[in-house]
Amino acid sequence: TLFPYTTLFRLYHVVGGCFSVYDNALNLNTELKSKGFSSSLIGKNKNGLEIVAIASVATKSEAEEALLQAQNSGYKDAWIMRK
Repeated sequence: TLFPYTTLFRLYHVVGGCFSVYDNALNLNTELKSKGFSSSLIGKNKNGLEIVAIASVATKSEAEEALLQAQNSGYKDAWIMRK
């Protein structure tokens, strides 16, 4: 993984996409994992969309670093969410 576990509390997530169709979320997650990201599905947002996190990290600075890596890998619309 690009970001090792620094703590059990991963409050920051770099979001790669939100999907109403679960299979689309799974497809993005599979794509991200194939590119070396420690991505995961982290639940649904208030609108019922499945959230795909490119990375989940403990600190804001780790999130900013992960966001840059994601954007430099072609995921220009990625953003940071604190959960």
